[in-house]
Amino acid sequence: MIMILAAVHLTLLSTAVLAVSATSTMEWTDEVRDMFLKKHNDYRSEVARGLAKDGMGGFAPTAARMYKMSYDCKLEENMMRWLNRCINRPSYGINGENMWKSNDKSMSKIDAADMSTTEWFSELAINGVGAENELTSEVFNRGVKHYTQMVWQRTWKLGCGVKVCNKFLLVGCQYHKRGNVIGDEIYKVGEPCSKCKCKNCQCDTETGLCILQ
Repeated sequence: MIMILAAVHLTLLSTAVLAVSATSTMEWTDEVRDMFLKKHNDYRSEVARGLAKDGMGGFAPTAARMYKMSYDCKLEENMMRWLNRCINRPSYGINGENMWKSNDKSMSKIDAADMSTTEWFSELAINGVGAENELTSEVFNRGVKHYTQMVWQRTWKLGCGVKVCNKFLLVGCQYHKRGNVIGDEIYKVGEPCSKCKCKNCQCDTETGLCILQ
């Protein structure tokens, strides 16, 4: 009888552990990935079409070749390896990187994806870049580095992660190719898609983004 009860207890315990494990795994879903990707591409489209307000006045100039981004699970893995260390600073690796911190550890991952990307992009409206659209040291030091990485023309892949640490929640995205090169233009200014002439490129006239086939 004791052996039977012990077996039942172990079965229930194993089931509970599996349930917790499944819940934590299921929390990171394609829905979260899609949120990160959609927010980036929506903001890139807003900039490409000249609809994004610039804190320096007017709107950010239209983009002649703004790539539509795709999601990369390898970048996600790299980002998660760093986030799992629960260090609130960039990893300073070979990829571009944005990070965000919240003290609300109960926040869902989908909300974390939404809020972090919104805050990164808001740097344009709050601090501004200017019509020259060049990342000088002066522009960088205004506090726009998250925004400029989001809309960097040569960046076309991203992978993101969310980590709940002991005292806070961290969000991070890594980017290829990395942006924020001092002295470079953030993106080529011109009519949307007018420079979308690379091999295997196609213009999405609705979004103003250049799609890499």
